[in-house]
Amino acid sequence: MVRAATGSQLSLPTAEKPRHRHAATVEIVRTVPHINYARSADGVSLACTIAGDGPALVFVPWVPFSNLRMAWQNPMLHRVFEQLSRRLTVIHYDGRGTGHSQRDVADLSLDAMISDLEAVVERVGSAQVSLLGQYNSCPHAIAYAARHLSGKDPTPS
Repeated sequence: MVRAATGSQLSLPTAEKPRHRHAATVEIVRTVPHINYARSADGVSLACTIAGDGPALVFVPWVPFSNLRMAWQNPMLHRVFEQLSRRLTVIHYDGRGTGHSQRDVADLSLDAMISDLEAVVERVGSAQVSLLGQYNSCPHAIAYAARHLSGKDPTPS
């Protein structure tokens, strides 16, 4: 049964009902990539996942709201990640103090966040990465790019 916002009850057609109430969740949980860990310069443990093959794309987490396992379990995001991982190496990590990363941290500075991103990129072993920042993670992505582009020509050869 599904409750509508009005409080009335809707019944799904028999063919669409899961065998048990968690059937859809169980299927999605099986497809969450293995969680690896990177260690930041100050010793903070950072949870990360790696999926796919191709050029590396790092999803920079929007601290304090990251949880990579929940993102992969979201049906809409899961489809997006799955499609991206057909052509790219998709890298997610939970920011310090969030998700599956170390929770008891004191330093939440921009430098600490850049250090975390550096640790994840080093853990993955990619010489070159693309960054996807959103909301409050944009400054982290921009600062990382600026630090790692200094002295280099940013135009592709």
